[in-house]
Amino acid sequence: MNKMNTITQQEIDNLPPPPQEWLDDMKKENKIISSKYIMTTKEILRSHPVTILRKEISKTNIKGYSKMKKNEVIELMLKAENKEKFKHIKMAKKKQRVKTESKKEAPKKAEPVKAEPVKAKPVKAKPNKKRQEIKEKLKELLSQFTDQTENNGGDELFELSGAGDFIKTLSSIKSKDKDIIELKKLVRENKYKVSFEGGKVKGKQGVGWFWDMYNTNEIYRKLNAINNKY
Repeated sequence: MNKMNTITQQEIDNLPPPPQEWLDDMKKENKIISSKYIMTTKEILRSHPVTILRKEISKTNIKGYSKMKKNEVIELMLKAENKEKFKHIKMAKKKQRVKTESKKEAPKKAEPVKAEPVKAKPVKAKPNKKRQEIKEKLKELLSQFTDQTENNGGDELFELSGAGDFIKTLSSIKSKDKDIIELKKLVRENKYKVSFEGGKVKGKQGVGWFWDMYNTNEIYRKLNAINNKY
């Protein structure tokens, strides 16, 4: 005796959907078919957004669905008295998502900030105390000369008053300046002693004397040039 072949529910569910003509014929002949082949199923309705489902219901005389959630709307549409009204609804096509590769822009390199050149503040030179002292003494030495050129018939003549004070002040200038050293040498070579009586004196013993100077014009010019340098 041949055994009857049986088919499981899982096998039925895995069967491909039959042509629409078959379904129509089965429906006319009241044949029992699997729920997979019923046109209006939960799967079909779930494939659509609730807004589309409500729009479909609005085409019928069904009421009281506006505040329902999607699951409640689907249950309402699948009721025996409503199912026929939605058999025309087909499975919604799934939109294929196109993966777009987002092009990441390369981070822009920060432009180097151009540093503005720092303007150096002018540095005020500190006054040289020693140099200032020398300058003051040079002026003092020049003040001891008197221009007597006019009284000398136009011939250059600079008279020196107080040769002793001049020599003393000049000797007090401590400097390695070449010009000042030469000036001191020039003064040594041209100074001489004069007695109060008017004659030249050699030595100091028993005679009153004071210093006097030859070549005062040359000494003045040399002194004036040094003063202008300072």
